[in-house]
Parts: sequence; structure tokens; C-alpha cells
Amino acid sequence: MPDESSPSFVVDSKIAGDQVSSWKRIVLLALCFLIPCALVSQPLQNRLLMATSTDGLNFKKLDKVAYNFADVPDAVVVPGGGVFLYFQGIQEPLQDVILVGRSADGITNWTFQPIKIAGIETWLVRPCDPDVVVRNGVFRLYFTGDPLNDRIPETYSAVSSDGINFTLEAGVRFSGGDHSVLDPSLLWIGDTLHYFAGGASPTQNWHALSVDGLGFTRIEDLSIRGIMMSNGINTNKGYRFYGFPNKPPSEMNIQSASSSDGRVWSLDPGIRLERDPQNSLEGMYVKDPAVVLKDSLYIMYYVTRKPEYTGIHEQQESIPQELKLLQNYPNPFNPSTTFSYSLSKWAFVSLKIFNALGQEVGELVNGERSPGSHLVQWSASNVPSGIYFYRLQAGEFEETKKMILLK
Repeated sequence: MPDESSPSFVVDSKIAGDQVSSWKRIVLLALCFLIPCALVSQPLQNRLLMATSTDGLNFKKLDKVAYNFADVPDAVVVPGGGVFLYFQGIQEPLQDVILVGRSADGITNWTFQPIKIAGIETWLVRPCDPDVVVRNGVFRLYFTGDPLNDRIPETYSAVSSDGINFTLEAGVRFSGGDHSVLDPSLLWIGDTLHYFAGGASPTQNWHALSVDGLGFTRIEDLSIRGIMMSNGINTNKGYRFYGFPNKPPSEMNIQSASSSDGRVWSLDPGIRLERDPQNSLEGMYVKDPAVVLKDSLYIMYYVTRKPEYTGIHEQQESIPQELKLLQNYPNPFNPSTTFSYSLSKWAFVSLKIFNALGQEVGELVNGERSPGSHLVQWSASNVPSGIYFYRLQAGEFEETKKMILLK
């Protein structure tokens, strides 16, 4: 947290780092000094790894992938003792949706499927940033939503008896007014539900309280040395929130803070988890931890950038030898698709979308790009079904490919 993910955000991500483009930049203009743009949720480029601990402080990496196209996780131990892992992910033929993984022990034999939320059928933007609280056998999902596409996301909720099929609850759980509210994280502390979210101000977390999980009262924003609150648990000795510092990606790590009342939090000494440059599964960072206490074992699910998307300078041999434009994927698509192109040297790049009449309907890239592989996501939620063309120009190179939008 705060991973300001939205399934319809348009993202241009290059190996040398993350760059926000198209209307995603519009959403984040007010946040560009609040949250690093590198934290845009990108399940295509990120993966979830696992680590375990016997004390909740010293974690050992398992070098096991929980899910290979995922971001913004949350995990809960469900009635019966199993673990449900929620996250923003990609699963064919769907793309960039909220998924849930189920495992009896929280480590092996996962089954994954998209969740369903009845009542959002008319929403212009799909929900994202899941956080689930289980209490008295009821699953309540809190998530980031922008149903009117006014580009000021808020927190909404939905309930479920099985943790898979949810029904939207009326009203907004938390709004920041003219400011975005991103990636909610909640924890019951006694009889009070504490709500945290990103987007308040630099190094700050929104903080609100509720006694019923529906009506929240905002209190003073929380700052713990710049730690963004990701996931909280009851340790049986108190309460602990795991998070990561609001710093450039190369400086991110996973830390934690403890509290007895939910209002005053103290940073725990040391680092819970750091990126290992020698680990072939980890790329630019480790961040966004979700932790459960399963029996007597703490299990952490954390986000890392895949090495192939990091742009680490030592990987110069990965720079393509030629300029290439690949076919978009998926194709046909609805409503989102991803374009991929590679550059062998710095170039001024233009990537535009045209309809069958040759009319321009979107410009996704317009500027200098570095050598390496680049990804661009496009949401066609505001254009009709049909045949479209995308054209890439880079220096003297120009290529056009066809794609099909099916709604």
C-alpha cells in the first residue's frame, strides 16, 4: 500500500522503471508528490512470493511463487482454518481483476478464481485493491472504487458468506473529498475497526474508526516514519501492521509497527524483509506485505517486480538488438489489452490508436524512451466494438498492426 491500482488505468512501464501515462496520469496528478509513481499496481510485471516466520519479525523466504501475475495482496485465515489470498491479478481470459486463492495450509495446493461482486454491473471502472475482514462468519470486502469515473477513487464494501461471491453494500465507506483514497487496509482492535488507506498526504495514512464496519469517522492521519500501512494482524500479544516506506523502489523494504490500542503505533526495530539481488525471483523491490498467523506460523505474501521488468543496469545483455513491435495481447480483447515493443537505442516514440476509418482514438506514448522492453496497457471502455489499428513510430521505424475489440 498504497498501490493505486485500477483495471482500466493506462500504464507505460519500461524495463528501466515505471512511467505513468494516459489518463492514469490524470488520476495521479494530485498525488504525484504524495505517492511514488513507481507504485502503480501492475500485476503483469509483478509477482507474489512467500516467506514464513515463527515470531512475526524474522522471516525466511520460501523462494516460492504464490501467483505470477499479481499485486496488492491481502490474506485472511477463514473459518475452518484455511487461507484465502486476495489480490489484483491476471487470469485468462480475464485481465486485471480481483482474484482469490484458496489453500488449506496457506503455502501449497492453491486454487485461484476471480471474485464476483453483484451490484457493480453499471460501474464504469472495475473495483480494485481488495482488503477482506472476516468476522462472525461474514466476509466483508473493502476495495477502491470509482463507479462514476470521476477520477477521485473512494472506498466501498461488499459482503459474502463464502468469500467468493460478494454483494455490494450501499454507500461509500470512506471518501477523501477532493483527494483520492487508495488501497484500504482494516483491522479490528477490540470492538473498533481501524481503517487505513493511502493518498492522504506525503508519508501519511488516512485513519478512520468504525464500530459496525459501515460508518467510519475520520481521525488524525497516521504517520510512522513514512511507512505505508499494508496489512494488520492480531498477534495474540497485541496488534501489528506490516508495511513499506514511501521511498524510491530501490530503497523499499518491508517493516512493521506495533500497537496496543490502534491509535499509537511504534515502529518495530529492524527490517522484516529486504530484496535479495541474488534471488532470481526478485526484481526491483519487495513491498506490499500481507501476513496471516496460521496456527503458530506467520506467513507473508509479498510483492516483487519480476527481474525481466527491472532495468537493473547489470542486465545490459537483455537490451534488444533491434526495434520490434509485437502483437497486442490478448487479441481479441475486452476492454483492456497490452502492447509490447522493444528499442535497441534511445528514440522518440509515438504509439497511437486508430479506428477502422483512420480516426485517432488515443495516444498512449509520445516522448523519449530508453533502450529496453516496454509495455503499454490500454482500456477501451469508452469506445465501441470493432476493428482498431495501433501504430508505433520510433525514429525512422514505423509499423501498424490490427486488433479487435469485442464487447
